[in-house]
Amino acid sequence: MYFVTIRTACRRRFFLDEAVATTCKVQVLRAAALTSFSIRAYSYMPEHGHLLVQGLAGDSDLRVFMKRAKQLSSFHVKRLTGRRLWAPGYYDRVVRHDEDPLRYVRYILMNPVRAGLATAVGEHAHTWAVTSTPDL
Repeated sequence: MYFVTIRTACRRRFFLDEAVATTCKVQVLRAAALTSFSIRAYSYMPEHGHLLVQGLAGDSDLRVFMKRAKQLSSFHVKRLTGRRLWAPGYYDRVVRHDEDPLRYVRYILMNPVRAGLATAVGEHAHTWAVTSTPDL
């Protein structure tokens, strides 16, 4: 399992646009399906995104998934906006077996609340987690 942060090019606030955020979500989910990954949680903030992803096979490769996710989402968002979506690279952290993945889920779910984009968990349209966390 990996916690990933990706930034938009030039810190552009792409994900304030509903069509861009939705297109990006669809394409990242598509990339996950194509590369044997499961998206456990995500949040698309105005100028960056957080993902908690899990490899589903022994040969699941984060680099392959991220390359495909960025390629697919960039292609489709560029058709909408005429601009490059992502900054080069991404930040990843391996979630070790002795760590509680809910820590990362909570961080992702609370991110829009901390940023003032929502007043409570569940209000931000572009934040989601497969695991319910009623103790937030």
